[in-house]
Amino acid sequence: MKVKRLTAAILAAAITVSSIAPEAFAEISGAGGMSTVNESADDTSTDPASGGSDKAEESGKTVSASEPGEGESDYTYNALDDGTIEITGYSGSAENIVIPAQIDGKSVTRIGNNAFEKSSAKEIVIPDSVTDIEQYAFEGCTSLSDITLPDSLTYIDGFAFANCTSLKTVTVPASVTFIGGWAFGYYFEDGNIDARVAFDDFTINYTKHTAGHLYAVENGFTDEGCLIYTVNADGTLEIDKYVGNDTIFEIPAEIGGKKVTSIGYKAFENRTSLTSVTIPDSVTDIGFQAFHNCTSLKSVTIPASVTTIDNYAFGYFYDANKETKIDGFTINYTKNTAGHLYAAQNGFTDEACLINELQDDGTVIITKYAGNDTVFEIPSEIDGKKVTGIGNRAFQNSTSLTNATIPDGVTHIDECAFQGCSSLTDIALPDSLTIIDSYAFNNCVMLTSITIPNGVTRIEWATFYGCSALTDLVLPDSVTYIGYKVFFDCPSLKTVTIPASVTDIGEYAFGYHDDDNWNLAKIDGFKINYTKNTWGHYYAKQNGFSDEPCLVAELNEDGTTLKISKYADNDTEYVIPEEIDGKKVTSIGNDAFQGNTSLISVTIPGSIKDIGDNAFSGCSSLESVTISDGVERILYRAFYNCTSLKTVTVPASVTYIDNNALGYYSDDGGININKIDGFTINYTKYTHGHLYATANGFTNEGYLYFNILDGDTVEIKRYIGNDTVYEIPAEIDGKQVTGITNYAFENRSSLTSVTIPDGVTSISLYAFYNCTSLKTVTVPASVTTIGDYAFGYFDDEYQKTKIDGFKINYTKNTAGHRYAFENGFTDETCLLTEIQEDGTVKITKYCGNDTSFVIPAEIDGKPVTSIGYRAFADSTLLTSITIPDSVKYIEMGAFASCTSLTDIVLPASLITIDTEAFRNCTSLTSVTIPDGVTDIGSYAFASCSALTKISLPDSVVVIGDRAFFDCPLLKSVTVPASVTDIGEYAFGYHYDDDWYYTKTDGFKIYCYGGTAGEQYAKDNGFEYKILECKVHKFGEWTITKEASCTKDGEKVRVCSLCNKTETETIPATGHTEVIDKAVAATCTKTGLTEGKHCSVCNAVIKAQETVPAKGHKYVDTVVKPTYTAQGYTLHKCSVCGESYKDIYTAKLTLAKVTGVKLGGRAADALRVNWSKNASADGYIVEMYQGNKWIRVAKITDNSTTTFRKAGLSASTVYKFRVRAYKMEGKTAVYSEYSATVAASTNPSVMTGAKLTGRAADALRINWSKNASADGYIVEMYKGGKWVRVAKITNSGTTTYRKAGLKACTAYKFRVKAYKMSGKTALYGAYSATLSANTIPTNVSRFRLNSKTGKMLNLGWDMSDDAAGYIVQQYKGGKWVQVAKLAKSKDRVRINDLSPSTTYKFRIRKYANIGKTTVYGNWSYKSFKTEGKDCVDEVKYTPRGEKIDTFVAAHMDEVWNESYFDKPKEVWTKSEILRARKYPIPMYGEIQVQYWFADPLTIIGETDNGYYITSGNYYIYNEYVVESKEPPKLGTGIEPIPHY
Repeated sequence: MKVKRLTAAILAAAITVSSIAPEAFAEISGAGGMSTVNESADDTSTDPASGGSDKAEESGKTVSASEPGEGESDYTYNALDDGTIEITGYSGSAENIVIPAQIDGKSVTRIGNNAFEKSSAKEIVIPDSVTDIEQYAFEGCTSLSDITLPDSLTYIDGFAFANCTSLKTVTVPASVTFIGGWAFGYYFEDGNIDARVAFDDFTINYTKHTAGHLYAVENGFTDEGCLIYTVNADGTLEIDKYVGNDTIFEIPAEIGGKKVTSIGYKAFENRTSLTSVTIPDSVTDIGFQAFHNCTSLKSVTIPASVTTIDNYAFGYFYDANKETKIDGFTINYTKNTAGHLYAAQNGFTDEACLINELQDDGTVIITKYAGNDTVFEIPSEIDGKKVTGIGNRAFQNSTSLTNATIPDGVTHIDECAFQGCSSLTDIALPDSLTIIDSYAFNNCVMLTSITIPNGVTRIEWATFYGCSALTDLVLPDSVTYIGYKVFFDCPSLKTVTIPASVTDIGEYAFGYHDDDNWNLAKIDGFKINYTKNTWGHYYAKQNGFSDEPCLVAELNEDGTTLKISKYADNDTEYVIPEEIDGKKVTSIGNDAFQGNTSLISVTIPGSIKDIGDNAFSGCSSLESVTISDGVERILYRAFYNCTSLKTVTVPASVTYIDNNALGYYSDDGGININKIDGFTINYTKYTHGHLYATANGFTNEGYLYFNILDGDTVEIKRYIGNDTVYEIPAEIDGKQVTGITNYAFENRSSLTSVTIPDGVTSISLYAFYNCTSLKTVTVPASVTTIGDYAFGYFDDEYQKTKIDGFKINYTKNTAGHRYAFENGFTDETCLLTEIQEDGTVKITKYCGNDTSFVIPAEIDGKPVTSIGYRAFADSTLLTSITIPDSVKYIEMGAFASCTSLTDIVLPASLITIDTEAFRNCTSLTSVTIPDGVTDIGSYAFASCSALTKISLPDSVVVIGDRAFFDCPLLKSVTVPASVTDIGEYAFGYHYDDDWYYTKTDGFKIYCYGGTAGEQYAKDNGFEYKILECKVHKFGEWTITKEASCTKDGEKVRVCSLCNKTETETIPATGHTEVIDKAVAATCTKTGLTEGKHCSVCNAVIKAQETVPAKGHKYVDTVVKPTYTAQGYTLHKCSVCGESYKDIYTAKLTLAKVTGVKLGGRAADALRVNWSKNASADGYIVEMYQGNKWIRVAKITDNSTTTFRKAGLSASTVYKFRVRAYKMEGKTAVYSEYSATVAASTNPSVMTGAKLTGRAADALRINWSKNASADGYIVEMYKGGKWVRVAKITNSGTTTYRKAGLKACTAYKFRVKAYKMSGKTALYGAYSATLSANTIPTNVSRFRLNSKTGKMLNLGWDMSDDAAGYIVQQYKGGKWVQVAKLAKSKDRVRINDLSPSTTYKFRIRKYANIGKTTVYGNWSYKSFKTEGKDCVDEVKYTPRGEKIDTFVAAHMDEVWNESYFDKPKEVWTKSEILRARKYPIPMYGEIQVQYWFADPLTIIGETDNGYYITSGNYYIYNEYVVESKEPPKLGTGIEPIPHY
């Protein structure tokens, strides 16, 4: 047997990878709650699904629950917790084993550890019920050559089929999600488990990218790479890991029908064999280090679908634990996509990238720029979509950018959009701009001027923070908001004009910067120009940039009145104006005077309606406030912390005072709020000043809070105070008090007496609840309603309890009387009434304990006509009641639940008995309804359980629902014929013992035929009897049989009361004769003689006779053919004119147009020519458009044989055809169509050609994308002619950089588009010629030649391509030109400088090309003067003395090469030591051999001598040196002199 040994490393990997958790393949297998199983991803796997049942049939050992086949005694097994079976052992000796699907009626789901170990079976079939195979389950089955694994299987543990030496192949179903180490394909050499050997010839059949595939690749049974993935929440897939050694790998777009959208964290890391990978268009995200350390992968194509790529995804590997780029790595990308962005940001391309994002409104915003352009123009459109915004951080830290053009159409520049663009000197903001967000231009340190366009309303926080070179700023009148620190740390900005439109300015917006110690400081000489009394003025005054007093007033929402928004001055007395510029001042805004410690007195006019939150808060010197009548609202803490204010008069006009508005202060920042000692409020009684004073303890006088109703009456809402005796006023402000509302005097325990004025009509619930000291109250007769627990009750351990001894004084038969009776404060009977609109009286409430009661017919001379709603309800002691003849209406529930009532006589005057009028009168035995009653309401007598008899008069029309329901003793009812409507369950029903509706036994209805009574009886299945009418009421006659000409008819009529029918005969009518006129015979038709018939029954009285036809007399005419009609012979009858045609000849035809061909083409037009048709009048030209032929021309001259179709799209194929026409009268006759001519238009004319970048040796031109082109031809004018310099085959590439040019030279370019039509190139017209000049080369070796304490001598290398040089120095916050030199100059001396000071310089070349001057790029350097004007001494520092700091000179150039980032004036000792390995130039060139070496070492040499170091530190000519002894002055060792 051929075997192969696995190394320890491979074995370890096999264990690790093949033990991957099942979740990795959860979606494939259906694990994790999924029920579906994905189909195979390709055709390489076998189908295990059919194996189980077929094998069982072949072996003859099919196993089922009822017929186990192989004896169950051969198996040992356990019951699992879920009720299924685990087979733990097998003792049989069968060669072919079919494991049963059930044992003891339970499913077998697991093959346990060692269950079939060392079995002699050759073939084993595992049933579809099994999900798990445990460790060593089939280990050592050396004869086993065939195993069937079911689709139900999900788990195969380690060593499950180890040592199965005859098992050469296995098919792993896709359902398996976990396979343990060495599960199959291995044996133990010499029985040693640690010596595991894999079979050379072992194979695994699997579904691609499943656990079977993973096991196969990790154990060397296949070379096909495998993907491990996760199913995302949206059902898409993320690649977690690739396992394999492919050199070329194509990531699938789908796995198992699910789209692959992500390549995860380190998914392909360390795949060093991989040389090519294909990423599908479905992928949108590529994670961190996804292809890291793939060192053989030299190129990758990123599809346009990818939107995010994380760091180090491609092109990097670790070299000495440092991220390093792979040499020669390239990225193929679609321009301006995430792939392009990654390439640009990581240095894999020099092509600038601009990423955009489509918005909901169909526009785009720029989301990211990556590139090294110095000049960049943002396009106004991208793919035809308008650019409207620059997104968050889009151009952040683009340090090479000096100029950016933002197109008109951009409306917003978002947060940090250009932050850190440290070279940006010029940017034009478009007029379309409305929003500039926070930090948008933060730290643009070279930006010198900015003009905010008119249209911008808000400039957010810190937008221009740190623009240290900014000197000029223009703010438009559109700006209303300037945020916190917008122009902070702009030290060069010395003046600013704030427009009057600004209404909000944040702290430190202008005029502040951080000083050298990072402390907040004002900018020296800063000035603000403002309009008086605006927010600009206020900012200037508050921040000490102006001494002019300021009062900011703004329009209110009504657009006509003003609000005082801010006041700033040092006046001690101030009178707020009633008007400003003719507009009335109506409010004082929030915080308007806050913190003004100068004010002692202020007068607020009556025009003011609102005093805002904290308006005068913190005015600690304020002693006097005059609030004029007219002020309405004093808002939250309006005069808070006004500790000198001891009294305030609040006018009656004030209707609202908020918390802590008056009389409060806090001396601990608001943690504890205190009253101001001795504070008093003067007020008008029952006004809000009174309320505030009472509620806050500034007065003891009780206050009534009230509402004005309907403008002329008052209701008391709340009493606040501690009075013992209180008289409620009859009027407040001349308006009568009519109501006392809920809880108005609740809990006033001090109150012993209260007077309720006559005029009060309502006292609501709990009005005087819990007034425990109030023992008596007099309720005036005017009161008509009193709510529950209004008087005489208190809370006793949450129980409503009567107050002992409480008494009510009342007028008899009033609401006070009723409340007293109902609450047990009197026993006197009470009858409440109400005067109706017609002057009659309604009884509204009876309160008493009478057994018999007579309702009076009149009260105060007015007739009683109604018994009102529940007037006598629940009067359970009443047995008899007399209702007078004056009563017409008994309203809803009037006598409900009078359970003792046995006798009641209803008066003859009664008309209506309303709903529930006598409901639950359980003692009432009989009722006679008087004649005159028309309506008996729902439930009117319901539940009158003793009622046995009811008499209904002929006047009743309606009997409502359940009117006599639940009257079980009422066994019959006579329903008069007048009744037309009987409601549900009106009678004959009652409740049974279980409260279900049931019919009353033996109930019978007496009624009249065809009436509502009969219908109710039928509908409800009651026995009924039809009564005979005393006097019949017959309806109209109805004809049941019509009389005819020869037979009698019949009619009937019916009595509407008893249905009696009468019948009567209708006599026959006889015939009605009509003449049938004679009809003359024609050539073809027979005629008729005169006759007669009956017009009613159609009977024939006299029959008509037939007259024979006469026959035709034809005349023949021959008609010739035309272009529109055939020729023929016409035969026409001379008698009747009838005709017919025969002997046809064909129509004339118009010849087909020939010679049709393309006659010319342009970008927007095509010309078609054809041969003349002599027979035609003209031609029709058609073009194929929108899937159909459309007429585009009608040519009315047959000599015109050409047509030009304009308005076409460029580079588009069009089809044309032509046909001739000829007019026959008003009808056009057409020929057949010509052959179709197909032709393409040329590409469109190139537009947008412009210069977008220039260098000394190159020029870049851009142009607008030509959607009609396949590509572009770029030509340059050279040697007196135009020469092609580039053919660009991608129409999306709209830029070309021509390198290898000569500096300071003028060049011309032009561009044209081309489109391939088959093998023919069609060219568009040239663009406009673009002329451009290259710039001079950069200045070489800009350096310091020499220096003193007051002078710097700067030098550079001369160049032939320059006309001269411009040198600028940075001073006063801007760059200032200090020299303009001819090309022959290579140095300049800068004088009048200060010692030990670092200066910034920059230099560039200029050249003259014709009349144009072109400039090279700037070269920047910083240089420092000497510490003093002349130093020629050595300073000695003894050994061991601590040196904390050193002044460093001559160090400027070191910084560009050394460890440090930028110049520093002071070095610490540790920094000196860190810099020891870097060279320090000293007065010309110097070779530094060592630094701080030990012992004695030469560290540098010049023409004048050496520096000798080691041991102690020295400062020698401002250089820090180290030596055991001071340097000796003498031959060859002298101090270096200063120039």
